[in-house]
Amino acid sequence: MDTNLLNNYMLKAIDAYPYELQETVENLNYALSYENDNAYALYLMGRLQAEQFEDFEKAKYYFAEALANKMDCIKVYPKYILVLIWNQDFHEAQKLIDFAHTIKGVGKGELLVLQAS
Repeated sequence: MDTNLLNNYMLKAIDAYPYELQETVENLNYALSYENDNAYALYLMGRLQAEQFEDFEKAKYYFAEALANKMDCIKVYPKYILVLIWNQDFHEAQKLIDFAHTIKGVGKGELLVLQAS
């Protein structure tokens, strides 16, 4: 797999999100076709599903896959917790908040704000 090509697609997807959704989806699909377990691509796909399409079940799937492939991907935790709250999965959200507190680099203040939601 050509890592430079994967990075190229990821950078294009990041640059396009959230203003050019068609380009974002196209580049994410290319990136995931090169490396289907890329945590950052899965994270961005989860954000797209949650924030643009309001499909929280798909978003939960993508966030869970991202964390399964890279548990220290700290960007995932706040967005995943927010999706769980939006979907009224409060018990799951609390369990993830508790776990996220053990991960180095995760914003503790942001977790506390989400816990108060």
